Amino acid sequence: MKTTIENLEFPCEIKKKLKMKVSMGNLEVEFIDGHLIKFDKTNLSVQELYKIIVSNKKNTLIALLYDNEDNIST
Repeated sequence: MKTTIENLEFPCEIKKKLKMKVSMGNLEVEFIDGHLIKFDKTNLSVQELYKIIVSNKKNTLIALLYDNEDNIST
């Protein structure tokens, strides 16, 4: 089965807000784009969520951002 993968760019508005909050602390933040995976000749598709990775010297937090949502899941 053939698939098509489209890159979904991370929302700039959320990126700006998080960078301002993180810059005040001793944290590193990484934003990973999501993907839309479509299965050819079907009406099925799967969305790989956006990922936000926040870390310091001791801990790492990976959060998932759903498209069209204001909530972030950890």
